[in-house]
Amino acid sequence: MRKTIWVILIGIVVSAMIAFTTTSCNKNEFNKELADSMKKLTFNIDDVDPTHDWSMLNEYSVSVLPNVKDVKRVEILSQNPYTSLYAEKMAVHDAVENEKITINYSVPTMADSIYIAAVDADEKYTIVAAPYMTTKTIDFSHPNTTNKGTFNKLQPQTVYYCYDISYPEASSSWSYNDVVMSLSKEQVNDYVMRFTVTLVALGTTKQVAAGLRINGIKANKIAQVYTDDGKSFVKDSSARRTIIQNDDIVLTAKDGSPVINLYDDAHAAFFIQNNDNGTITRYQFNVSHEPGPNYMGYPAVTVTYNVVFNDGNIIPRLGFADLDLFISYYYITAPWEIHKYRYKFQESLNEFYEGHQYAYADNFAWALEVPYGQFRYPCIGYEMGGYKNGVAYGTYNKLNHAFGEWVNNKKKANDWCLYPNASMVY
Repeated sequence: MRKTIWVILIGIVVSAMIAFTTTSCNKNEFNKELADSMKKLTFNIDDVDPTHDWSMLNEYSVSVLPNVKDVKRVEILSQNPYTSLYAEKMAVHDAVENEKITINYSVPTMADSIYIAAVDADEKYTIVAAPYMTTKTIDFSHPNTTNKGTFNKLQPQTVYYCYDISYPEASSSWSYNDVVMSLSKEQVNDYVMRFTVTLVALGTTKQVAAGLRINGIKANKIAQVYTDDGKSFVKDSSARRTIIQNDDIVLTAKDGSPVINLYDDAHAAFFIQNNDNGTITRYQFNVSHEPGPNYMGYPAVTVTYNVVFNDGNIIPRLGFADLDLFISYYYITAPWEIHKYRYKFQESLNEFYEGHQYAYADNFAWALEVPYGQFRYPCIGYEMGGYKNGVAYGTYNKLNHAFGEWVNNKKKANDWCLYPNASMVY
């Protein structure tokens, strides 16, 4: 029944969007009242928390006294690798015995604790657990968690980024699966950071480009960027670029910050079918378990970028808050960008607001940043989640752990990403 109602709703939305688009080609004449009405109609949530920042990550720091014999580094972990298969390395800092250091890290808001590890010359881990919100200093005098048994391999901290390609208009689905990417970061040394970007899924047939902007620094702070084995998302370097037309691996954003140039056409990173009649077919990748002429399963595409900075002070303070993984697509006649909520009004490579950002101010997000390495996104046809009159709907609809509850009140259900409806996710 829900799917039938949703199909009817999409018909209403599409009709309204046609009228909306034909009256809003000129940005100066953007109809904010109509746009807001459409978002409320389609979003299927009573109200969006007006104070919502749409963030599932907090930036914290901790002062660590590495009082462990022969210690060589300290790591901040999401879980205890002696007891968990999915422990992630959130930050790393070189250490000398009994010399206090301060470590910055990004931690999921749904977490209660962090695990601080002192690693010695023999790669032995001594781990203490601490509540991240109240812990300002820590040492290893009294290990208070499991420190023996099977040590499971640590993974780099991974965050999923899920986009709806309709901004600035309302989405017809709010599935956040038009583009799905994941991003991890791993410090190599004081000057080199490895960013691993994976293109996971495409639920759209529109051409879409992407870049990774590093906020808060200037492009000239990057000395070099190279990929593992020379790999690229761009399979055909001779193909005409139409959204991000420059093919340099590092670009300079409008504010002077660096942008790692990921791709100009996400579909080309997977597969585009060239037809005999001269047309091309763009498929939707990894968004449906059901067979269909428009859907295709395809291995996710991963590229690792090694970013060499010329300043050794940048990496220790570089958190996920500073990483702006954005997409760009043609909206009407110009390339628009979709950023996570923190950078919603950022114009990285294109000036598309024409100085009228205020006309697009609202508390909706077209990009989600989900700090969970096992996250499962919705299949085509399913919304991420709704919440009306105390009832939760959609893919993440477990009461007290529902996406819609979190959108309605940012202090609730911030662990929603752990509770998918298994029949609705890819």
